[in-house]
This record gives sequence, C-alpha cells and structure tokens, in this order.
Amino acid sequence: MNYKTIIWTIILSVFSSSVITYVALATPIGPWIGPTLALFSLVFFAPLCNNRDAMIYSVAAGSVGGIMATAISFSFPTFYFLDAAAFSQLLSNQYYFISFLSMFCCISGFFGLYLAYQFQNTLLIEQQLAFPIGQLVYKIIDSAQSDKMRQLLIGLAAGFGYAILQAKIFFGNYLIAPTLKLWEKTTVSLFSFPALQFDLVIMPMLLSIGFIAGAMITVPLLIGTCAKIFITDPLHTLYFKDLSTIDFTFALCSGIVLSGAFSGIVRFIQDCYKVAMRWMAQRQTGQQHNVVSLLSVKPVLLIGLLIGLLSWCQFSLIAQLYLVLATAICAYQISQIAGKIGLALLGRFATFVMVPGLLFFTFNPLQITLVATFVELVSGVSTEILFGLKTAQLGKTDTQKLIWYQLLAIVVASLTVAIVFYLLITRFELGSAQLFAQRPQARALLVQAGQFNYYVLGLGVLFGLVLKKCNIHPMLAIGGLLMPLSLSLSLIAGGSLSYLVKDKESYEPLCSGIYAANALAMLCKILF
Repeated sequence: MNYKTIIWTIILSVFSSSVITYVALATPIGPWIGPTLALFSLVFFAPLCNNRDAMIYSVAAGSVGGIMATAISFSFPTFYFLDAAAFSQLLSNQYYFISFLSMFCCISGFFGLYLAYQFQNTLLIEQQLAFPIGQLVYKIIDSAQSDKMRQLLIGLAAGFGYAILQAKIFFGNYLIAPTLKLWEKTTVSLFSFPALQFDLVIMPMLLSIGFIAGAMITVPLLIGTCAKIFITDPLHTLYFKDLSTIDFTFALCSGIVLSGAFSGIVRFIQDCYKVAMRWMAQRQTGQQHNVVSLLSVKPVLLIGLLIGLLSWCQFSLIAQLYLVLATAICAYQISQIAGKIGLALLGRFATFVMVPGLLFFTFNPLQITLVATFVELVSGVSTEILFGLKTAQLGKTDTQKLIWYQLLAIVVASLTVAIVFYLLITRFELGSAQLFAQRPQARALLVQAGQFNYYVLGLGVLFGLVLKKCNIHPMLAIGGLLMPLSLSLSLIAGGSLSYLVKDKESYEPLCSGIYAANALAMLCKILF
C-alpha cells in the first residue's frame, strides 16, 4: 500500500463522512459522493500522484464514508423521536456515545464489506449489472474532463466565498444576513399560509441538492407542500379541531408510511422467496457464491464480532439470527436494484426488517433504532463497495489490494461519522430547521402509528395509496407535509432550476462543489 494513497484515502473518508452526515440530517437526500470524490482527486491528488490505479483505490474506498453517514443520519435519530429522554441519557456520556456509535458502524461496515465480496461474482460477472455510479466514477477518473474540474473549483470557491460573506469578520457585521423573512403567517378563508423565513446560511446547499436531485425531489415535495396548504390543513380545521396540528399531521403521515410499508412487505416476502429458490437451484448445481454463503463457518472472526455487538445491544440469540439473515437478504436485494438503476432503497428495506421484528420480538426504542441502523449500514456499505468493485473492474485494478483500502476507510469513516454526528446534534436540535432529520421522523411515526387517531391514520393510508398510484415517492411527499416551508421551497427551487438548463449533468460538478463547500463551512462554524 502506497503511503500517498493511504493519506488520500483517509482524507476522502473524513471529507465524505463529514459532509454527508450534515447533508443527510438537514435534508431528506443522501447523494452519492463517489463522483464528487473522483473530481476532487483529479484536482488535488493527481498532481501529487499521477496514477490512475491509486485514484481508483482512494475513491472506491473513500466513498464508503458517504453511505455510512447516510445510513446513520437516516436511521439513528429515530431513537430521539421515539424516546427523547433515553436518547439524552445516552448522549450525556460523550465518550461512551462516540465509542458505541463508531464501533457499531465499524462492525456493521465489515459485515457489509464481506457480503459485497460474496455478491460480486453473481452481480458483477454472472448478471453483469451496470452499477452506474461505479461506471460514472471510472469515466471521470479515466477521462480527466477539465470542464468538470473547473466547475467543481468554481463551486468550491463560490461556496466558501458565500460563507465568508456571512461571517462576522467585516467590522463585526454580516454582508449577507443569516435569514430572510418574506411574510408572517396569513389565513385566507380555510387556507393558512405559514410564515416564510429562509435560512440563508444553508440556502446554497439546499438549492444545489435540489438541482442535483431534479424531478426526483421537486415533484413529490411540491405535491406534499400544496397538499398541506390546500387539503390537509383545511381538513384539520373542518373535521378534527379536537386534535392539535402536530397530532393531526403526525397521524396523517403515519398512515402514508403504513401504506408504503405494508405494500412493500408483500414484495419483500416475494423477493425472499425468489432468493431462496435461486439458492436452492445453485446448491443443486454446486454453486456457492450467493447471499446464503453467510451460513458457512467462515469467517469466524466476523461472526464473533457480530454476536458480541448484538449481545451487547441485548438482542436475544434468535433475534440476532433473524436480524443477520434478514439483513443479508436485504443487502443482496438492495445491491441488485442499485446495480440496475443506481438507487439504494435503504429506508424501505430497513422498514421491512423492523416491522416483523416489532411483531415477533419485544424491542425497546433503542433496539428498534439499531435494527434499522444495522440494515441500512450493512446494505449501504455492501452497495457502495460493489460500486467501487465495478470501478476497479473497468479499470482492471487489483481488487485484493482494494479491499485493504476499503477496510481502512470503514474504520476512519466510522470514527468520523460518530464524532461529527455528536457535534451536530449537540449544537443543533434534532427536528429543527437546521437538522430536520425527516427520514428518522417518518420511521418513528411508523412505530408510533397505533397511538394516533385511526380516522386520520386511515386518511393517511388513502393518501399514500393515491401517491403510489400516481408514481409519486410517498416519503418525499411526507417531507412537504412535515418540513418547514422554507426548507421545502428551497429544495423545490433548486429542482426547478434543473428544468431551465438543457444539459443538467454538465452543471452537477458546480453544484457538488457548492454544497460540499457550504456543508464544510457549517461544520467549521460548529467546530470553531
């Protein structure tokens, strides 16, 4: 292992895990960081080490930090929304909290790494799946496109320049105010328009993420926002005055989550059946390289680590067996889907494991959270590793050498995510405009669904079915119902901008630079 490549791998791991932890907590999006790291490597690493293999090793390893940050930010805050007092108690001992979270990330990451190398023969060679993010990373590294590098640098400069203008370094004053208030709360007949105050500190990041996500986020958020103003709020005023606004909204959103969960569980059972049938067929032909190869006696060390970790979290042995096997199946399905379309459906599959677990085992709020976190971490790492293996396959690099860089990246990212996550949630309040944590809130709503008004819950189920029928992502539509109007409109505005340009992809490096710089500036502000 080359020391320059090791250092750059560590830098990329720290960068990706830090930035995405903040982005995924502040928004409902966890963007793939690999293409951005590839551009960073061309700009900053290539002059020091003009070696394509070294860049592939660093990027394929460093990007793992991004998906680990996404998994933690999308799942672990669920504990706060289920039991704020117990979460605060866990948080009170900072060294224990950081050690526990980093250890949980690290062992889960090792399991995801192991599964990815078990899946690679089936998914990369036999099925020859595209794994589009891996292909994109390879194309960036191989082509060294100067236009994209220039745009990335401009985006970084613009993001940091904007942050400087918002710092009190010009005679103790802001050149750009931190907030912009447009109007107070206004009511017209049955329709209530909430006060609109934009947080200009994070506005560049929100606009950039909205632009990169495009239609995927713009349409569902717009529908959710409009539904809140013109449908759900009037329904609350007319028929459910006895419920508070929070209780009504949470019950409605819980119904939406329930409709998606139950329809998805049916598909999940069907997928499990297909995997089992495929495994039986491969057993008959003497093939062993698939998801159930986890049942082999190797590696003993990994099995010991998993048993030790889950026992420490007070899961029974039967619950451990259920969690490990269900997670392995989910990791295979998520990796296969991501190999085809480039999307990792982490939250959906985590729910599929969590809901039956709630029915069969007596999980406390922390265990419920850890089940979802474990599934998302393992499946996310497995998918990201396969993206990296696809890049290595295209670049004809040594995957046996790559695994050591990926192991290093998992260790570094685990510690970084734990520290940055702790810093963020102790400086900002979870659920606030700065750290809205929409995904964990939605999962907590699912767990608490039985405590809500059943009529409103039914309306939510009906609304969710309509969204599903119209091919609109229910979880993103929930963002429009739950998120402050300023956050929703900022993301919608960014997505709308993507419709105004002919070649959206050509501007993505610019937006990547802006959101990376804005997120880093926020982290620096927290640290200093």
